[in-house]
Amino acid sequence: MKRTKALLMTLIAALIITAAFPALDGKAASKKVGKTTLSSAKAAGMNQINVKWKKVKNASGYQLMVAKNKKFSKGKKSYKLSGTSKAVAKLSAGTKYYVRVRAYGKAGKKTVYGKWSKVRNVKTIKKHSHHWKGTTTSKRVLVYNMVPFSQAAAPLGESDKYRCMCSSCELNGLYATSTSDLEYHMRNVNSPGWYEEIYEYKKLCNKCNKILTGMSSTEQFSHLDKCSAGTYNTWIKSNNIYHRSTSYYATQNTTTYKCSVCGTTK
Repeated sequence: MKRTKALLMTLIAALIITAAFPALDGKAASKKVGKTTLSSAKAAGMNQINVKWKKVKNASGYQLMVAKNKKFSKGKKSYKLSGTSKAVAKLSAGTKYYVRVRAYGKAGKKTVYGKWSKVRNVKTIKKHSHHWKGTTTSKRVLVYNMVPFSQAAAPLGESDKYRCMCSSCELNGLYATSTSDLEYHMRNVNSPGWYEEIYEYKKLCNKCNKILTGMSSTEQFSHLDKCSAGTYNTWIKSNNIYHRSTSYYATQNTTTYKCSVCGTTK
Protein backbone atom coordinates (compact mmCIF):
# COMPACT_ATOMS: atom_id res chain seq x y z
CA MET A 1 0.00 0.00 0.00
CA LYS A 2 2.80 2.40 0.94
CA ARG A 3 4.63 1.56 -2.28
CA THR A 4 1.51 2.24 -4.37
CA LYS A 5 1.01 5.57 -2.62
CA ALA A 6 4.64 6.59 -3.28
CA LEU A 7 4.33 5.73 -7.00
CA LEU A 8 1.11 7.72 -7.20
CA MET A 9 2.74 10.79 -5.63
CA THR A 10 5.70 10.55 -8.06
CA LEU A 11 3.31 10.34 -11.02
CA ILE A 12 1.36 13.39 -9.84
CA ALA A 13 4.60 15.41 -9.41
CA ALA A 14 5.73 14.45 -12.93
CA LEU A 15 2.40 15.55 -14.40
CA ILE A 16 2.61 18.91 -12.60
CA ILE A 17 6.15 19.58 -13.92
CA THR A 18 5.21 18.53 -17.47
CA ALA A 19 2.18 20.80 -17.44
CA ALA A 20 4.17 23.75 -16.13
CA PHE A 21 6.58 24.09 -19.09
CA PRO A 22 3.96 24.44 -21.85
CA ALA A 23 2.30 27.08 -19.70
CA LEU A 24 5.56 28.99 -19.49
CA ASP A 25 6.12 28.66 -23.24
CA GLY A 26 2.58 29.84 -23.88
CA LYS A 27 3.14 32.83 -21.62
CA ALA A 28 6.38 33.70 -23.43
CA ALA A 29 4.78 33.25 -26.84
CA SER A 30 1.92 35.56 -25.86
CA LYS A 31 4.29 38.54 -25.50
CA LYS A 32 2.94 41.41 -27.57
CA VAL A 33 5.02 43.87 -29.58
CA GLY A 34 3.63 47.31 -30.29
CA LYS A 35 2.82 48.71 -33.70
CA THR A 36 5.22 51.27 -35.13
CA THR A 37 4.37 54.24 -37.33
CA LEU A 38 6.16 55.48 -40.42
CA SER A 39 7.38 59.03 -39.83
CA SER A 40 8.57 59.77 -43.35
CA ALA A 41 9.49 58.23 -46.68
CA LYS A 42 11.25 60.64 -49.02
CA ALA A 43 13.12 60.39 -52.31
CA ALA A 44 16.84 61.12 -52.00
CA GLY A 45 17.87 61.15 -55.64
CA MET A 46 17.26 58.89 -58.59
CA ASN A 47 18.11 55.60 -56.88
CA GLN A 48 17.48 56.09 -53.16
CA ILE A 49 14.73 56.75 -50.64
CA ASN A 50 15.15 57.65 -46.97
CA VAL A 51 12.69 56.04 -44.54
CA LYS A 52 12.11 56.85 -40.84
CA TRP A 53 9.74 55.34 -38.27
CA LYS A 54 8.90 55.68 -34.59
CA LYS A 55 10.56 53.65 -31.87
CA VAL A 56 8.59 50.87 -30.14
CA LYS A 57 9.37 50.47 -26.43
CA ASN A 58 9.60 46.66 -26.15
CA ALA A 59 11.01 45.97 -29.63
CA SER A 60 14.38 44.33 -30.21
CA GLY A 61 14.38 45.20 -33.92
CA TYR A 62 12.39 46.23 -36.97
CA GLN A 63 11.56 44.72 -40.35
CA LEU A 64 11.36 47.19 -43.22
CA MET A 65 9.79 46.12 -46.50
CA VAL A 66 9.98 48.00 -49.81
CA ALA A 67 8.29 46.89 -53.04
CA LYS A 68 7.01 48.14 -56.38
CA ASN A 69 3.37 47.23 -55.69
CA LYS A 70 0.96 47.53 -52.77
CA LYS A 71 0.78 43.74 -52.28
CA PHE A 72 4.58 43.66 -51.77
CA SER A 73 5.03 40.90 -54.34
CA LYS A 74 6.96 42.80 -57.02
CA GLY A 75 10.58 43.89 -56.62
CA LYS A 76 10.40 43.27 -52.87
CA LYS A 77 13.29 44.20 -50.56
CA SER A 78 13.26 43.29 -46.87
CA TYR A 79 15.62 44.52 -44.15
CA LYS A 80 16.10 43.55 -40.49
CA LEU A 81 17.25 46.66 -38.61
CA SER A 82 18.01 47.76 -35.06
CA GLY A 83 17.60 51.51 -35.64
CA THR A 84 14.65 53.65 -36.70
CA SER A 85 15.82 54.82 -40.13
CA LYS A 86 17.14 53.36 -43.35
CA ALA A 87 18.54 54.75 -46.61
CA VAL A 88 17.30 52.25 -49.20
CA ALA A 89 19.63 52.39 -52.20
CA LYS A 90 19.99 50.71 -55.61
CA LEU A 91 16.41 51.48 -56.63
CA SER A 92 15.05 52.25 -60.09
CA ALA A 93 14.80 55.90 -61.16
CA GLY A 94 11.36 57.46 -61.60
CA THR A 95 9.61 54.50 -59.93
CA LYS A 96 6.88 54.45 -57.27
CA TYR A 97 7.76 52.31 -54.24
CA TYR A 98 5.55 51.15 -51.39
CA VAL A 99 6.95 51.07 -47.86
CA ARG A 100 5.86 49.46 -44.59
CA VAL A 101 7.57 48.53 -41.33
CA ARG A 102 6.86 46.44 -38.24
CA ALA A 103 8.57 45.87 -34.91
CA TYR A 104 9.56 42.50 -33.51
CA GLY A 105 10.70 41.13 -30.18
CA LYS A 106 11.94 37.89 -28.63
CA ALA A 107 9.81 35.54 -26.54
CA GLY A 108 12.24 32.87 -25.45
CA LYS A 109 13.62 31.42 -28.67
CA LYS A 110 10.68 32.67 -30.72
CA THR A 111 10.40 35.92 -32.68
CA VAL A 112 7.15 37.78 -32.12
CA TYR A 113 6.12 40.37 -34.73
CA GLY A 114 3.94 43.43 -34.22
CA LYS A 115 1.42 44.66 -36.77
CA TRP A 116 2.55 46.28 -40.00
CA SER A 117 2.41 50.05 -40.17
CA LYS A 118 0.22 51.81 -42.69
CA VAL A 119 1.67 51.63 -46.20
CA ARG A 120 3.25 54.73 -47.68
CA ASN A 121 4.34 55.29 -51.23
CA VAL A 122 7.22 57.39 -52.52
CA LYS A 123 8.53 57.95 -56.01
CA THR A 124 12.23 58.14 -56.82
CA ILE A 125 13.43 61.08 -58.92
CA LYS A 126 13.19 60.46 -62.65
CA LYS A 127 16.38 59.74 -64.54
CA HIS A 128 18.05 62.99 -65.56
CA SER A 129 21.32 64.85 -65.97
CA HIS A 130 22.07 67.07 -63.00
CA HIS A 131 21.58 70.79 -63.55
CA TRP A 132 23.81 72.44 -60.99
CA LYS A 133 23.02 75.87 -59.61
CA GLY A 134 25.64 77.50 -57.40
CA THR A 135 25.00 79.63 -54.33
CA THR A 136 27.92 81.57 -52.85
CA THR A 137 28.05 82.81 -49.27
CA SER A 138 30.72 85.13 -47.88
CA LYS A 139 31.99 85.79 -44.37
CA ARG A 140 34.81 87.73 -42.75
CA VAL A 141 37.40 85.58 -41.01
CA LEU A 142 40.45 86.41 -38.92
CA VAL A 143 43.59 84.99 -40.55
CA TYR A 144 46.97 84.53 -38.83
CA ASN A 145 50.39 84.58 -40.49
CA MET A 146 52.60 82.34 -38.36
CA VAL A 147 56.20 83.15 -37.48
CA PRO A 148 58.55 80.66 -39.22
CA PHE A 149 60.37 78.11 -37.03
CA SER A 150 63.71 79.41 -38.37
CA GLN A 151 63.32 82.26 -35.87
CA ALA A 152 63.37 79.88 -32.90
CA ALA A 153 66.09 80.34 -30.29
CA ALA A 154 67.00 76.65 -30.53
CA PRO A 155 65.90 73.60 -32.55
CA LEU A 156 63.06 71.43 -31.25
CA GLY A 157 64.47 68.92 -28.75
CA GLU A 158 65.09 68.23 -25.05
CA SER A 159 66.36 71.76 -24.42
CA ASP A 160 63.63 73.48 -26.42
CA LYS A 161 59.96 72.41 -26.64
CA TYR A 162 57.46 74.04 -29.01
CA ARG A 163 53.82 74.64 -28.13
CA CYS A 164 50.85 76.02 -30.05
CA MET A 165 49.06 78.96 -28.42
CA CYS A 166 45.54 77.83 -29.35
CA SER A 167 43.13 77.28 -26.43
CA SER A 168 42.94 73.50 -26.99
CA CYS A 169 46.71 72.97 -26.78
CA GLU A 170 47.00 75.26 -23.75
CA LEU A 171 44.12 73.51 -21.98
CA ASN A 172 45.41 69.98 -22.63
CA GLY A 173 49.13 70.74 -22.21
CA LEU A 174 50.06 69.49 -25.69
CA TYR A 175 53.58 69.76 -27.10
CA ALA A 176 54.72 69.53 -30.72
CA THR A 177 56.41 66.30 -31.77
CA SER A 178 57.69 67.80 -35.03
CA THR A 179 57.67 71.20 -36.71
CA SER A 180 55.75 69.85 -39.73
CA ASP A 181 52.95 68.49 -37.50
CA LEU A 182 52.86 71.74 -35.53
CA GLU A 183 52.64 73.85 -38.68
CA TYR A 184 49.82 71.68 -40.08
CA HIS A 185 47.91 71.94 -36.79
CA MET A 186 48.40 75.72 -36.52
CA ARG A 187 47.13 76.34 -40.04
CA ASN A 188 44.18 74.01 -39.47
CA VAL A 189 43.03 75.80 -36.28
CA ASN A 190 44.16 79.28 -37.44
CA SER A 191 46.40 79.57 -34.36
CA PRO A 192 47.42 82.94 -32.87
CA GLY A 193 51.02 81.77 -32.55
CA TRP A 194 53.48 79.41 -30.92
CA TYR A 195 56.12 79.59 -28.22
CA GLU A 196 59.26 77.86 -27.01
CA GLU A 197 59.79 76.45 -23.55
CA ILE A 198 63.54 76.75 -22.92
CA TYR A 199 65.07 74.05 -20.69
CA GLU A 200 68.51 73.86 -19.08
CA TYR A 201 70.27 70.73 -17.80
CA LYS A 202 70.75 71.17 -14.03
CA LYS A 203 72.18 69.30 -11.06
CA LEU A 204 69.78 69.03 -8.09
CA CYS A 205 69.84 67.76 -4.52
CA ASN A 206 67.84 64.53 -4.49
CA LYS A 207 66.38 65.30 -1.05
CA CYS A 208 65.19 68.93 -1.23
CA ASN A 209 65.43 69.40 -5.05
CA LYS A 210 67.51 72.56 -4.67
CA ILE A 211 69.36 73.49 -7.88
CA LEU A 212 73.10 73.08 -7.27
CA THR A 213 74.28 74.13 -10.73
CA GLY A 214 76.04 77.52 -10.43
CA MET A 215 77.21 76.88 -6.87
CA SER A 216 80.88 76.48 -6.11
CA SER A 217 82.15 73.00 -5.21
CA THR A 218 82.46 74.05 -1.56
CA GLU A 219 78.85 75.30 -1.48
CA GLN A 220 77.58 72.09 -3.09
CA PHE A 221 79.46 69.84 -0.64
CA SER A 222 78.21 71.92 2.30
CA HIS A 223 74.60 71.69 1.14
CA LEU A 224 74.75 67.94 0.46
CA ASP A 225 76.40 67.34 3.84
CA LYS A 226 73.59 69.25 5.57
CA CYS A 227 70.89 67.27 3.69
CA SER A 228 72.81 63.97 3.92
CA ALA A 229 71.87 63.48 0.28
CA GLY A 230 73.20 62.82 -3.20
CA THR A 231 72.49 64.52 -6.53
CA TYR A 232 70.63 63.93 -9.78
CA ASN A 233 70.55 65.72 -13.16
CA THR A 234 67.44 66.76 -15.10
CA TRP A 235 66.03 69.36 -17.50
CA ILE A 236 64.53 72.42 -15.79
CA LYS A 237 62.40 75.02 -17.62
CA SER A 238 64.05 78.41 -17.49
CA ASN A 239 61.75 80.66 -19.58
CA ASN A 240 59.34 80.97 -22.52
CA ILE A 241 59.93 82.72 -25.84
CA TYR A 242 56.72 83.73 -27.64
CA HIS A 243 56.27 84.01 -31.41
CA ARG A 244 52.89 85.64 -31.98
CA SER A 245 51.34 85.50 -35.45
CA THR A 246 50.38 88.68 -37.28
CA SER A 247 46.67 88.83 -38.07
CA TYR A 248 44.30 90.36 -40.61
CA TYR A 249 40.70 89.94 -41.74
CA ALA A 250 39.89 88.32 -45.07
CA THR A 251 36.72 87.44 -46.97
CA GLN A 252 36.06 83.71 -47.23
CA ASN A 253 33.72 82.58 -50.01
CA THR A 254 31.94 79.21 -49.97
CA THR A 255 29.99 77.96 -52.99
CA THR A 256 27.38 75.19 -52.69
CA TYR A 257 25.92 73.54 -55.79
CA LYS A 258 22.39 72.14 -55.88
CA CYS A 259 20.66 70.24 -58.68
CA SER A 260 17.54 72.16 -59.74
CA VAL A 261 15.80 68.88 -60.69
CA CYS A 262 16.36 66.54 -57.71
CA GLY A 263 17.81 68.78 -55.02
CA THR A 264 21.07 66.82 -54.66
CA THR A 265 23.91 69.01 -53.36
CA LYS A 266 27.65 68.90 -53.83
